Amino acid sequence: MVDLASRRLFFDALIDGPTKKHFIYSLNVDTGATNPGWPVDVNATATYNGMTFTSLVQEERGGLALVNGIVYMAYSGYNGDCGMYHGWVVGVPINNPSNVHAWATTAIGGGIWGHGGIASPVAQANVSGTVNRGTSAVTYHTSQGTYFAFHNDGNAVSAYRVTATNPPAIVSGWSVGQSGPASEGTSACTATTEIPAR
Repeated sequence: MVDLASRRLFFDALIDGPTKKHFIYSLNVDTGATNPGWPVDVNATATYNGMTFTSLVQEERGGLALVNGIVYMAYSGYNGDCGMYHGWVVGVPINNPSNVHAWATTAIGGGIWGHGGIASPVAQANVSGTVNRGTSAVTYHTSQGTYFAFHNDGNAVSAYRVTATNPPAIVSGWSVGQSGPASEGTSACTATTEIPAR
């Protein structure tokens, strides 16, 4: 993720070595140099309710978000739905990278899989009991409003409209039956390779 206001590029890197470790980097977009105080060693700094982040079982799964001067990363399982992973959200203030914030699911296997990254929800809706798992949503605009659509486990492609009201609401748009995979399939425990979520 690039923040042009601060002229910084942020990303997560999984470094392989004697110990696998996730590092959060901040680079100067003009020179490519690592900014002072970075990278942040997630293993060494992210804890929540007595749990410590363990890179060996975690993978960064969603886009990064910058909100109020804090860059956020979401993590889930390193090898699909296998292992003793938790869902983690790690936040690092861009001007104080030593002050790492973290939150984790209490459930094992309760990952944060959102490809689009972390969001501050202003509206939410029940999507008719179906599950959107392993697929990315598409967004489009019409004269009737802004829509997002996705393929779900109910073998349908469904669209929902975000209203232009204050506060916004999410209402059903349309749904069409479809069998077969959509934008990206889910991974299985026996998978030996993974396709990055981006």
